[in-house]
Amino acid sequence: MRYFLIAVTFLTRLPVTFGGKDNYQAEDFQKSIYFFPLIGLIIGLILWGSYYLLDLVFPKMISAALLLLIYVLLTGGLHLDGLIDTVDGV
Repeated sequence: MRYFLIAVTFLTRLPVTFGGKDNYQAEDFQKSIYFFPLIGLIIGLILWGSYYLLDLVFPKMISAALLLLIYVLLTGGLHLDGLIDTVDGV
């Protein structure tokens, strides 16, 4: 469970504490990467559910903008930053 929580801490902005200490070693992080696909699935399900509910209430463009906002709030824009860096380099 500790490695799962380390992965959640790294990939999201959710405030998670584990075992009373917030620091971890490099080997702990190495073991947490096995949970990255699971965290991605959870984030994807949250975003899918959010879009499904938003689409019932708002037009498509507003739903998409709100979904992007939810994504940035949930993950801190971790992957969007990489995309922007790539586009900037091109």
